[in-house]
Amino acid sequence: LDGHRGRVWGLSFSPDGRELASAGGAQTVRVWNPTTGDEARKFGGLRGGAYAVEFHPAGHALAVAADNTV
Repeated sequence: LDGHRGRVWGLSFSPDGRELASAGGAQTVRVWNPTTGDEARKFGGLRGGAYAVEFHPAGHALAVAADNTV
């Protein structure tokens, strides 16, 4: 899964396993198709690095822990 600049600090699979979210130190969170490796979405503009990411148990939301922000 190529796309993050810098380290990847957190990973989380969606409850159904169809998506993989990654939190990177370069102020981005990306959502991937783990079967194909294609990037489905990218979230940027975070203040500081993103260190953890977790899908809601129902799969409809994504929580991100960044510098002093959730």
